[in-house]
Amino acid sequence: MTGTQVGQMTFVLLLIFFALCAIHLVNATTDDAFITFRYATNEAHGEGVVFNPGERVEGYSNFLFAQILSLLIASGLTGFPHGLLIWAKALGLVSGLLCVIVVQKAASLTNPGRNLPLVVAMLSSILLCTSPQFIAWTVGGLETSFCALLVALAQFFNIRVILSQKDAQGDYSRLYVLAGFFYLLASLTRPEIPILFAAAFLTTVVHFIRQRRRLSSLLPGLAVYLVPYAGFITWRYYYYGDIFPNTFYAKATGGGEAQLADGLRYFGFGIATVLGPLLLLCLVPLLIRRKITETSSKGGELCGPNANAIGTAGRDRRPTSRQARQAYWFLMWQLVAMSIFIIYCGGDWMGRYRLFVPVMPALVLMAQIGATLLWMKFDTAGRGETARQRWSVAMIIIIVGVFAYHIADVMLVAEKPSGLVCRNLLNREYYAVAKMMHQRIPPNATVALGEAGLIPYYSRVRVIDMRGLTDRYIAHLKGKAHAKFKPMYVFHRKPDYILLVDVTGRTWCEHNYENMLLDHKVLYDDYTLVEAPDMLDAFYKYHFYLYRRKDAPRLTPNG
Repeated sequence: MTGTQVGQMTFVLLLIFFALCAIHLVNATTDDAFITFRYATNEAHGEGVVFNPGERVEGYSNFLFAQILSLLIASGLTGFPHGLLIWAKALGLVSGLLCVIVVQKAASLTNPGRNLPLVVAMLSSILLCTSPQFIAWTVGGLETSFCALLVALAQFFNIRVILSQKDAQGDYSRLYVLAGFFYLLASLTRPEIPILFAAAFLTTVVHFIRQRRRLSSLLPGLAVYLVPYAGFITWRYYYYGDIFPNTFYAKATGGGEAQLADGLRYFGFGIATVLGPLLLLCLVPLLIRRKITETSSKGGELCGPNANAIGTAGRDRRPTSRQARQAYWFLMWQLVAMSIFIIYCGGDWMGRYRLFVPVMPALVLMAQIGATLLWMKFDTAGRGETARQRWSVAMIIIIVGVFAYHIADVMLVAEKPSGLVCRNLLNREYYAVAKMMHQRIPPNATVALGEAGLIPYYSRVRVIDMRGLTDRYIAHLKGKAHAKFKPMYVFHRKPDYILLVDVTGRTWCEHNYENMLLDHKVLYDDYTLVEAPDMLDAFYKYHFYLYRRKDAPRLTPNG
């Protein structure tokens, strides 16, 4: 069996392993996914892209993903129990598998070495297929892995443009159109992706200037991105009245220095967690500056699924180590751009470092380039076969150790009582309360609550979101994410019911808005407690307190 066949078989096994790990975590569902589901459902039913009919607030951050889900609903493909959730998870899994394939293709473009050990040639795929963060968010129900796929495709074509030969103007002009197209789709999926496109465009322009290429060849790709995206921003402003999604104002504005401090902590722990010890490989190109001979001292064929990579100008020509460094710096600036956004917005409350997932393809490719350059240094330094064997053994030990750690994390996460995991596909306690509200709260009643995902989606009641994701006024208040709140604003809107979740006692509450409501006199003057069910199981303990305004309609009889 040739090295190419071994690499291809190994790659297929990695994809199967990735799919099995994702299925193992299929119950990892985040509550925010149901916010998107509610927008998609309302649009499919003719109510518009809204959370509450008649209220235009962009409380979601994934326009393109929501449109795909809306089309699935309108086509009648989600008519089975929890159909939309299952479709969202299936789309995430397919996107994750395709992302691994694209990353391996990109790795072959930036790989100047031959006769590489299999573990080095496939390092990016190994890291991505064993990443607990990437696997968990693949089946989280959100757009995360779909966005990562689009970003990986955009970076793949942009790297091909950078590595193209000077006389291949027609080739790299068409390639940059594809890069711009996929950056456009990614920007329609997540609002922070334009930062990545800006970094990619500026990096490409600098590279073209240094190589004395014609910048005009980039204009078609730039137009493919800018014209439709400008149209989208115009529609957003006309439809919602804001340039950015309401979620941006709710999560990334008003926090001041405390928000930046949270962002720095999130970034520091996130970058160390996502790659762990292998993060050091990302720094290798910065440390090895001496020119490396472009081919192995032994020659031979590359071990990997893309052994016969074709040069970006259409010739059978492997990239040089200098070109690998150029791709590395392109990816580095992508990471820097996303890091600025992560720190500025204060990080994210969700577990598993969700905000890093769109740049995980770039991170693992940087590690791949670092490992390849380090191997080439050993392979051409005249140290003989013994040095190469020791390096191979050391790399295998390091990667197997990281691999074992990641797999243990993946296998145990479904048993943890906290984090992303909600057993039985969704949170059973939230679902029970949602069904009770759907059956017993009168039609046209308004409920103020802070859990704006699963409960509003399945209860179908009109909602005042006290965390501000779907409420413009709260989103624009001063303060960090989920700490913005004014009790009198809610009381002035006179909701018929107020639902408090995770309240375990009069003197302590988990969320800021709950404490402020429970400390307010109006709650006890104008509202009465009508339901206080405790729902318990082996891992979770939720307390639900439902307050009814004294002059509001009563709950309908149970059953």
